[in-house]
Amino acid sequence: MMTNPHGPRAFGGKGAAKDALLPEALYDLAADVGETTDVIGKYPEVAARLRALAKRMRDDISDSATNQKGKNRRPVGRVPASGQ
Repeated sequence: MMTNPHGPRAFGGKGAAKDALLPEALYDLAADVGETTDVIGKYPEVAARLRALAKRMRDDISDSATNQKGKNRRPVGRVPASGQ
């Protein structure tokens, strides 16, 4: 699954919650800028690489859509002082 980064005007004005999970999809933006043809089945190695990257990011900094807390998560707006 992936998180929907689009605002409420996306998807024909119907929108989706900011943290809604969407089905996986992969698009060739050089050939299909309108994202009309899902090519995830044609490039399973790319999809696997992106899933692994997403998992690393969730493990590191969290994911509000899956309620996963990352190991390097910090309070909003707070940066640790240098040397801490």
